[in-house]
Amino acid sequence: MKVGLIGAGYWGKKQVEEYFNLGVKLTVADLKKENLKYCKEKFKVKVTTDYKDILADKNIEAISICTPNDTHFQICKDCLKHGKNVLVEKPLASTVEQGKELVKLAEKNKLILVVGHIYRFNNAIRKIKEMFDNGEFGKVYIIKLRWANLQPFFEDRDVISDLVPHPFDIINYLFNRDPDEVSCVGNAYRRKDGVEAVFVNCRLDSTIINVELSWITPQKDRSLVIVGSKKSAFVDCLSQKISVYENDTGRSIKLPITPNNTIQDELNNFLTCVKNQNISIANGEVGVKVLKMIETVRRSLIEKRTLHFDVYGKSFI
Repeated sequence: MKVGLIGAGYWGKKQVEEYFNLGVKLTVADLKKENLKYCKEKFKVKVTTDYKDILADKNIEAISICTPNDTHFQICKDCLKHGKNVLVEKPLASTVEQGKELVKLAEKNKLILVVGHIYRFNNAIRKIKEMFDNGEFGKVYIIKLRWANLQPFFEDRDVISDLVPHPFDIINYLFNRDPDEVSCVGNAYRRKDGVEAVFVNCRLDSTIINVELSWITPQKDRSLVIVGSKKSAFVDCLSQKISVYENDTGRSIKLPITPNNTIQDELNNFLTCVKNQNISIANGEVGVKVLKMIETVRRSLIEKRTLHFDVYGKSFI
């Protein structure tokens, strides 16, 4: 299968390498010649400074988009209009309405649309999902997710648009739904606009959820804690390690998880979905749900209040 990749920056280079390892014939587009030179010399790929060259190539069936967040919508729309299946990095678009437009366009043109919610392909999170679905935790009391590291701030986004997608997608993945209420506090410290650290408290039925997001915390942390009536779990999402505490025995055990290459598995899933016309576990609808949570968290922060779902469960009030 011939694939195009648009945007060969930090994350784009990672995808180029994994496509190369998968034996994919790749054409890479980027505005920076140094990025193209790196990809061409190391991976022997075809390169161009104009992504419309990729759109014009009738032999290219699928495209990965790894460009800045605010360009996702227009580039993805162009790709879908040209009959290309798309994997676009998170977030899918800048607004919920834009996301819905892309989903409808993909459906209209019978194309695969996948969003880069990579933790759905993480073996530790997959194991937690399996335990969740089997009822091993019993009644879930508390969920805590911490996404923190020391990060030079980006001019084109804040910590909400950058980090909200991962923990809230994990919540949706586990529960198959979003929280009932959301309350957010946050602040900027090294810049005038755009928050760098936020705490989000949520309720989903009787489960209390806390999400910490930070660009100013020195030690990198991607962790998940689940406290249930039967078992509790402590997950290091980076190393893919899980420790489980059993309430009835008081025993703490480490689960035998084999860490996987999440990027390669994500790309392989995308290519398989294109080949077989399957619906991905990280499809466009998933991307829209995450956009809704980004908008909700930001709205709660700005309005300084808790937002609740309306009685129909469709929107926050």
